[in-house]
Amino acid sequence: MEEKPTNEIKLSNKKDYPKNYYSFIDKIEEMRNGVLEIHLGSIKVEELDILNENPNSILKLNSYEIIIVLTQDKLIKLFGTEEEIDQSWFLIDISDTKSEYSSFLYEELSSEEPIVQYNVFIDSTSQLEETDKEKLSRIFSFKKKDISTRDEIKKVLLNASTERNSFYNVYNVGQGSLTALCRHNNQPLLYIDLGGGCYKNAHTYRKTLKICDTASFKGEVPPVILTHFDGDHYWTAHRAINTIKPRNWIVPNQKLSPKQLLFVKRLVSKGHKIYVFPTGLTRLNINSLTIVQCNGRTKNDSGLAVYLRPKYHDKPFQILNPGDANYRYITHIADSDLTIGGLVATHHGSEHNIRWSDIPTAVLPKRIIYSFGFGNTYGHVGAKSEKEHYKKEWVNKLSTLNGNVSFITLNNEVESPCRGKNCDLSISNGF
Repeated sequence: MEEKPTNEIKLSNKKDYPKNYYSFIDKIEEMRNGVLEIHLGSIKVEELDILNENPNSILKLNSYEIIIVLTQDKLIKLFGTEEEIDQSWFLIDISDTKSEYSSFLYEELSSEEPIVQYNVFIDSTSQLEETDKEKLSRIFSFKKKDISTRDEIKKVLLNASTERNSFYNVYNVGQGSLTALCRHNNQPLLYIDLGGGCYKNAHTYRKTLKICDTASFKGEVPPVILTHFDGDHYWTAHRAINTIKPRNWIVPNQKLSPKQLLFVKRLVSKGHKIYVFPTGLTRLNINSLTIVQCNGRTKNDSGLAVYLRPKYHDKPFQILNPGDANYRYITHIADSDLTIGGLVATHHGSEHNIRWSDIPTAVLPKRIIYSFGFGNTYGHVGAKSEKEHYKKEWVNKLSTLNGNVSFITLNNEVESPCRGKNCDLSISNGF
């Protein structure tokens, strides 16, 4: 019997969840009303020594994520300032005793079972001893031997970047990102992110979603460029780990949370190959692609941004997928050969930490696509974000709210090569 992934969240009233964690502050997200949503990737305290002995043992352990919404004052009281705590580890105790620090605990047993949500309260937080910090840093970081070379990255992307007739699609995955460079027949050549709505935004995800795994070149399925290790940018692959075919992944060299390490280890255990973008390389050109290393500090701002030059259009234009990076942290964005006529709006149209003057100015045909989920908890797309992008000449816009969209001009729906029988990547809207 084929195992089928589920994105279901199951609320539990039980109180038998673990109470003590080592937690990594992986993501600080600003909400519409100015409060902050904190994501803490967590492991049970007693599992540190197990992972220190063998990081692969994470494949046998349950995964935990704690999410809490705080005002700036409460954040400082509980953890410290944003600048001090981002991507730091804490010792956290939780319970069902009510306090001002109401939180959600998500427990994942496997990718085939619903994720269990508990409503909990944070009792206390504390800094770690140096020995524990060193252990955690060692376990949840890529090693020097893991870093790939420029030539290895080029080899992985060579075939996809030389296709003569291609166009670029953005797919409806709710509050997340999943895009692909495709052949003229809509067959993916290269994915950029394989994400989707997760945790508090799992409700925005599609009921069914199957990606196209048709081999593009000599039996090889399309590779993936992961812009950054944020759940909503790899969630489709994470939950369908037992059903998607093994492929090559190009990923940024970032610190990992327990969930992200589990994802990487699952990929490797299923035959996928991981290529970590070379340290110190800020720009890499491969035919119709350019990858740049973002130079910010946070997970969003330190990943990869990708420029694409599809060749299907009468008047070809360049498209930028920035992942979730603030435009000011995209290196080489001012290079004269990287002007763009197409843009996937950064961070799903968020207004968090955007410096409006840093939005790149559009050139023809001035097309922008917003990828976000209806009813998402962040209030994306922000009205101010749309307004400020418009001021920079991003006047032709589409979103994924009503289906999969493309940067090309469409007169009719563009079917997948299988005519929708084996995947859900038919295109319903374009410019």
